[in-house]
Amino acid sequence: MGRFLALGHLTIDEVFYEGRKLRERLGGSVAYGSLAAISMGWEVSIVSVVGEDMPKSFLQKLSSLGADISHVKTIEGHSTRFRVEVSGSREVLSRPKSAPALRLSDIPREIEKAHVIFLGSVGKEISVDLINKIKNIARGLIAVDLQGFIREFGPKGEVSLTRNKEVFEASSFCDVIHLSREECVTATGTSQLRKGVEKFLNTGAQVVSITMGEKGGIVADKEEILYVPAIKPERVVDDVGAGDVFLAVLSICLAENIDLKTSSAIASAAASLSTELDGPSLLDKSEIERRSKSIMPLITYLASESL
Repeated sequence: MGRFLALGHLTIDEVFYEGRKLRERLGGSVAYGSLAAISMGWEVSIVSVVGEDMPKSFLQKLSSLGADISHVKTIEGHSTRFRVEVSGSREVLSRPKSAPALRLSDIPREIEKAHVIFLGSVGKEISVDLINKIKNIARGLIAVDLQGFIREFGPKGEVSLTRNKEVFEASSFCDVIHLSREECVTATGTSQLRKGVEKFLNTGAQVVSITMGEKGGIVADKEEILYVPAIKPERVVDDVGAGDVFLAVLSICLAENIDLKTSSAIASAAASLSTELDGPSLLDKSEIERRSKSIMPLITYLASESL
């Protein structure tokens, strides 16, 4: 069993449908990634900072499903909140509240024993300096979702994407990185995915993953670029967090020394299954294995003119 240490803000997601608030639920990359890791049979610890408004039931859910939440610190004030519109295509509307950024003192010594360190930044709570310090003490594979370095927040919490050098600085300290296609275009300034992939590989990242929703994804290292088709879900309940699941499972497979193609197939299968469930959830590992086998023959190696 591997050890998976997830760092980032657990969030309260306010779910809206056609402008009407429906409910609040647990969110954040670390929630989706951690439950995916537990589904793969790994031991999981979460490092986060939440406010007094975080419902105890949200944390209890994580604990009851197998996550160690002893390193989740509750402070006076607010948890990070996001408002998410789910009618039509999912849209993150705003971040009305934010918890404080993580500090080195928040990170437990067990980071040295972790096989995967999952950095699930949702909005600047993990600094480049902190990642650099983590790199100096961690022995395991470091994976990062770069969305938190690309997002900009307006005076009322409005969310937009912005290009900045921190994206490349953060990726330079990590082994596996993840972005959506839109985030990759914003970060690199090019719509040509091959050029975008090469920019990130040249920073020092070992594996780059770009997910494109129903259009599948791109996974690349310095030797090969793979196109990984999306596996059509039986029904789409909620596509929030699918990219986080993809990154977590991809990183776990790579840490287990599984080849890039097979790792990508397993990650795609897990992401597909996650869209059939409401919010952060455990996944059926046997179903992940079944779906991954079905997609393996469909994964293709991309030539330079394909992107």
